[in-house]
Amino acid sequence: MTATHFTAWLATDRSVLMTDNIDIAVIEDELVGGDPDNDSDWTSSGAMHFHAETSVDATDGDVADAISEAETLMSATGWEIDGKWQATDNAYYVTVTRG
Repeated sequence: MTATHFTAWLATDRSVLMTDNIDIAVIEDELVGGDPDNDSDWTSSGAMHFHAETSVDATDGDVADAISEAETLMSATGWEIDGKWQATDNAYYVTVTRG
């Protein structure tokens, strides 16, 4: 059983950003379903544990470049990717763990 769960959110739409560039945030999740081993039973509603702005422009930048840079930024502070990036209307997300 997982005691804590974290999701990295890569915000890609200018409507949810404070600057022109894509940013990354790691947010602690809350268990809302019955299975802590099922990623879909968690929701990101806890504290932010990491935040950084990429150098990739949100309007015309390449999302693959932003993901690569975000992974590098997170890795430098001990976060590890634990899954595949998934897309939403204004962001990409992935489960992460603290290394």
